[in-house]
Amino acid sequence: GSQKAALWLDNTNNLFDIYGSTNIGIRFLTGGSDRARIDSSGRVLVGQTSTDGSGSILQVREDGFGRNLEIFRSYDSGTTPCRIRLANSRGSAASPTIVADGDNLAEIRFTGYDGTNYDSIAAEISAEVDGTPGVNDMPGALVFSTTADGAATPTERMRITADGSVITPYSTTAKVAINYSGS
Repeated sequence: GSQKAALWLDNTNNLFDIYGSTNIGIRFLTGGSDRARIDSSGRVLVGQTSTDGSGSILQVREDGFGRNLEIFRSYDSGTTPCRIRLANSRGSAASPTIVADGDNLAEIRFTGYDGTNYDSIAAEISAEVDGTPGVNDMPGALVFSTTADGAATPTERMRITADGSVITPYSTTAKVAINYSGS
């Protein structure tokens, strides 16, 4: 028969390989309990045995109370923060190209279970290119959006532009701009 799973040391690349053939996932257990999986589609599942249906490549679930997904760092320098980096480009992973004015770089979405799935967005924060980017020059804006009761999609409520202006839409035809220049 054909090989369905294997462990080996790849001396050429200095990697320890865990192999699962097509339609075979990989499971990590401690004390006999399922702790994490990599399913046959390459999704990493932590604290769950099947996908949540979102299609996300990393899915973390914790059904207890008071636990969070945390990233923290202990370091002697107050100048080196803990970071989460969300990066984007045009082109492809193998051949990235420069982003353009108006491109959406990344979003943080806040969703809740609506009785069917987790796809309904209550609010989101997105980062957009806000001007012409160039070498070591990436003008950006933050856009804050919320979803009104009865609506299906979020609406922009506030924007902080590359020049520091705060723009708050209050109607479909007019906006209020606040610009603080310091001193």
